[in-house]
Amino acid sequence: ELRAGYGEWSVKLNTVFDISGKRRFTLKKNIAVAPFLESVPITIDGVLDEWSGFPSIHLGKNEQLLEERKTNTWRSDDISAVIKVCADKSNLYIAADITDDVPEINPYKDGEIWRGDGIELYVGFNGPRTDNWYGDGDFQIGLTPGYNEIQPFCWVWKVGKLNKRFDSAQIVSKKNNKGYTIEARLPVEELGITPLQAPMLLGFD
Repeated sequence: ELRAGYGEWSVKLNTVFDISGKRRFTLKKNIAVAPFLESVPITIDGVLDEWSGFPSIHLGKNEQLLEERKTNTWRSDDISAVIKVCADKSNLYIAADITDDVPEINPYKDGEIWRGDGIELYVGFNGPRTDNWYGDGDFQIGLTPGYNEIQPFCWVWKVGKLNKRFDSAQIVSKKNNKGYTIEARLPVEELGITPLQAPMLLGFD
């Protein structure tokens, strides 16, 4: 879920990632392929050049807005994003190229970052589920670009178990002429997840 302008808009896309550098699954769901890195890790610097050619999810259509946010006046140059994901055995990597006419406005701290600009990920390491509650392998992860003296950081929520800063995560945000980028490395060990492997199917929202 991508929020912008103090939550004036929300964009949501249901999908599932196949972490595999070799093959794609054909399923009757929204599927994106997330390359599995065998050796060279992603450099977290907010510059997304090395993500060129990676499969992407585009958030920028009116039908992707939450029902309560839909309006005829919304435009993709107000808020939209291109999201890319890859992984190695120890980390999930996220890259977001965000178009935002009023970028990087998130003065909130800790678990309140959902109220401002940034990205919220819902990741199911045990695969996609149709239940409307969290399972053991399901996490909500917030990534904020920060604001003024507040540096970018990640927060992780898991109902009844976690509500804390994602201490081992590495995140960089860079403002540009159309919005900003977010790039992050999320070590899965801190979440209690065993090493990732390919092929692997993740629930993702």
